[in-house]
Amino acid sequence: MKIRNCIYNFVLFNFIMFTSIQGFSKDKGGFSEKMQDAPAWSSFVVDENKDKSEDTVKILGEAAENLPVEEARKCIISCLQERTDDKVGAWSKVYVFNRLYFNVPEWEEKKSLRFFGGWIGIPEKDGKINVMFPLEKNANGRIFLSKNFGGYSGPDYDGLGEFDYFLKKYGLRKNSTIFSRR
Repeated sequence: MKIRNCIYNFVLFNFIMFTSIQGFSKDKGGFSEKMQDAPAWSSFVVDENKDKSEDTVKILGEAAENLPVEEARKCIISCLQERTDDKVGAWSKVYVFNRLYFNVPEWEEKKSLRFFGGWIGIPEKDGKINVMFPLEKNANGRIFLSKNFGGYSGPDYDGLGEFDYFLKKYGLRKNSTIFSRR
């Protein structure tokens, strides 16, 4: 009886997840489509491709404006489950999006953080980690993509776990006017 209930719950859960993701991925012109269209941070050199760098932040930032958390969460699930030859590219979009969508600080004590992937090149100094990496704020408070992708090493990136952690720890970023060109 317990095994049958477990199997039933597993099948029901997967059916619900599959149908909700399928419906969400048909969101023409919506966030899911924009996430797909945004250049992956891992696919270009920031200094040599200012347009791609600015497009990534602008597309994801503007798409995130007034985006309900549950919709964003569904899109993250869809993006992370997408079958692609460049899974790190898909992960890098989620990684950048999480730092745009949530009100993450620039620097935080390393000992107070949880880590969800093996991103290479995240700056550390005086026991602190740059949580916003690869993003930065200019003198006007505008957020832009400033650092190149340094690589990825280790187990799969848990972008959904990071999404939930950032939601609980930092909350949403309030002002969408910060997403623009340098």
